[in-house]
Parts: sequence; C-alpha cells; structure tokens
Amino acid sequence: MKQRTSSDPTSRSFGRLLPAFVATLVVVLMAGEALAAWTSLRPQNSRRQKVEVEGKVRSYYELDASHAAEFELNGPAEIKIYSRVPYERRVKGKRYSFTYTVDGENAKTLRHSIARSRTARLQGEGAKLSVSRDDVIKIGPGTHRVRIELGEGAAETVYLRMRKQYVNPIPRGQNIDIVPHIHKGIRNVVVHESSVPYYALRTGEDIKVNVIGPTFMKVIARLDWNTTMSGRQRYMIKAFEDGKLKNTYVLESQRSDVAEYDEKRDSVPGKGDVFYIEVPEGRHEYTLQFKDSGREVNMRCLIPRSSLKNSE
Repeated sequence: MKQRTSSDPTSRSFGRLLPAFVATLVVVLMAGEALAAWTSLRPQNSRRQKVEVEGKVRSYYELDASHAAEFELNGPAEIKIYSRVPYERRVKGKRYSFTYTVDGENAKTLRHSIARSRTARLQGEGAKLSVSRDDVIKIGPGTHRVRIELGEGAAETVYLRMRKQYVNPIPRGQNIDIVPHIHKGIRNVVVHESSVPYYALRTGEDIKVNVIGPTFMKVIARLDWNTTMSGRQRYMIKAFEDGKLKNTYVLESQRSDVAEYDEKRDSVPGKGDVFYIEVPEGRHEYTLQFKDSGREVNMRCLIPRSSLKNSE
C-alpha cells in the first residue's frame, strides 16, 4: 500500500540559501555528523552546588545516600555526565561509583578512579575536588525517566554535571510529510513566509496515520497558544501502535515569536516540540491522542524520503 505524502516545503528553501552555507551543510551531512547541540540538564529536587574550574563557575548537583538525581527526557537522546568527588590524600587512587536506571529497569553502575584536580573546588568553601570523569548514557525513543543513585566506593558524595543532546534519526532536509488518514482539520502554519499544513488535535480526538517500516516517524507538535497562556506549558501526547500504547511523550511549549496561522487570528502556534516514533518492519497504524481539557495542539508527521521504498 502506497503511503500518502506531500512534499516538505523546507526542502524547497535550500535553493535560496547562500552557496557557502549550502556547501558547508553538504559536507556536514556527508560526514554523518549530528546537527544538534548539547544543553544543560537539571535534575528534579536536587541540591545544586557551584564549582569553580580554572576560574569559571559551573553548576553541579549533589548525589549522596539521601539524594538521588531524577529527570524525564524525550529520546532518542544522549546524556553526558561529568562527575567529581571531594578530594583528600587518603582517597587518591581509590574508586567511586554511581548507578543509573532508565524507567526503573536494567541498573548499570559506572565506576571511576579518584585523582586530584589542581583547579577544581567548591565555590565559597574552597574544598578541593577530584578531576572530572565523564560518561555518556543513550536513551531510546519515547519519554523516559532516568534515576541516578550513589554507589559503593571511597566517596560519600558525588557531584554531577549533566548535559543532553537529542539524536535526530532523520536527516534534516531529506524528509517528507505523511498525511493522516483520520484527522479533524488542517491548519496552515506560517513561519518565515513559508506555509506548512498541520493537523488540529483537540481534546478527546485522534489523529491516525499509516506508516510502513522499518523507519522513524518525526512528529512536530505546536500547542495552540491563546491569550490566557504564559511562560512554559507542559502537555502529553500518547502514541498507540496498532491500538496498543507505544509511548507517552511529555512536551513543553512556549509562545512562538515567528509562527502564525494563515487564517486563524484568535491564537498563535507555540514553538515546535519534536519527538520520534520508531516504526518496526511492516505496515502499522499510529494513533496520536491529546487529552487535556480546553487546549488544542497542531501536529505534523514526517518520514525519511528513503522510507518510500518500503511500500514498493
């Protein structure tokens, strides 16, 4: 069965880009490098400590027997963890550890040896710290809860600094829109003079789309932003695969300063939030649900152009 698609307007804009930028982008894509940035990650209910490193102040979060680090994260993503411990001569060469779980399962322990840092210390107290060790945790598609706890070893306190990077499994500029076969209406969203169709998802309604895998489906969500809303707004989208719950995505929206509706004037689209659905081999129906009284969200679904061969 052929997948119903429409061309991606973003791909048409490449011809208007500066030649130098196009050349740079082509080199990056050919090298297979991810076009994503590392950003700070702050765990919930954690005690923050200021650490001075070579005169620069950075935020670390304290991990001990009474305090774990917990946070939710949409995948696919990577988490980079930098860790330090208080340094004394008696712990030199010994090891410390911490353990992490994803959704409460498959606990893994990370261990590191302790060595003195000549530049790192707690701000104010002046307590010396060890050199930084770093680890990378990979998170799969969907919204996941990560918990980090102190492990066995020479240190009773570990200081963690965490950064996140979303992994884009679909190369930008090489994807196409896939049209839902069940939806309640189209809203054209205009960004920088380019109009793109989104599909309105109201409370209690569904959007259904057929996809033939294996592939990834990229979903862009824009919360409908009205005059009663301010700051950041959290909301959830549930994705069902062939009628069974596959993932729940926890998203956070802000008012967009550049997006507007083509015709609707009583509200504006929020900034785009992105999540990915991993599609196994074969034909599958995906149902997107939004159950949040009084609010609406606009949805756009895309797949890699190369995935069209799955329907042949």
